[in-house]
Amino acid sequence: MTIKQLGGVFGRNPTFNDVTIEGELTFNGDIDIGSDLKINGDLEVTGTGKIDDLIVGATSAPQAGVNLEVKSATSELRLSTSDGSINNGETIGKITWNAPDEGSGPNAIIVAGEISLVSDGNWDSTRYTPSNIVFKTTPVNGPTMVEAARFTSTGNLAFPSGQGIDFSATAGTGTSELLDDYEEGTWTPTQGTFTTWTSPTFAATYTKVGRLVTLNVVQTGGVIGASSAGLYIGGSPYSAAEFSAGAVSDGNINDYGHCVMSGTTIFFNIIPSEINLTFTITFHVA
Repeated sequence: MTIKQLGGVFGRNPTFNDVTIEGELTFNGDIDIGSDLKINGDLEVTGTGKIDDLIVGATSAPQAGVNLEVKSATSELRLSTSDGSINNGETIGKITWNAPDEGSGPNAIIVAGEISLVSDGNWDSTRYTPSNIVFKTTPVNGPTMVEAARFTSTGNLAFPSGQGIDFSATAGTGTSELLDDYEEGTWTPTQGTFTTWTSPTFAATYTKVGRLVTLNVVQTGGVIGASSAGLYIGGSPYSAAEFSAGAVSDGNINDYGHCVMSGTTIFFNIIPSEINLTFTITFHVA
């Protein structure tokens, strides 16, 4: 190995302002580097190391097969911030893969990806709040990286709007194999054409998987009823794309029929004077 001294002081504990190393450099002790370290060859560290800014591989053109490896089972690669104050939404640390543009204009190719640790709360003197792990990619012909997914601080996998779980690798001829929505909740039926509507209470729930919605309703109190045909209620949290049929009962095992949905309105064909309404219906959203 040859070391070219370009400045500094030699002695028992020499200092170097700029050093060019021709060959391999191996450290058997600790490394503490406070400035930039750029390596186009191999770096082997057998002790502990702290590097503020490490660039591995060529920086002027894309280079395949450049890796940063932590081989020891007892070692770890740690990214951390030097700022003692971390606010909600700030990036704590990140790993980025990128390469210079290939070509120009609409045909430019940018290869880039990023994993970031993003704060999900504020830091104080005693603790860090949980954080999100955010995955970013570069869209086709996109100038900047965008969020693709994240593991939230509560342990859930979340997708931005319009993205989801892609099943296109499985066999099928559907127009879409992307599951991009799941939701469940409660809703409140409205009176519609019921002439009696005396303080009714309902256990009214819905579940939405993709475009498919199922409504379930059980009347738990109050009085509703009517003396004429053409009964319907409103208030569905989603609008149906077309007429859909379901099952309805007035609470009597012998009194049951059908319900049909159009838009956010559900029509019934059971017409007793007083009703204990129970029904379920499944439909595609508009």
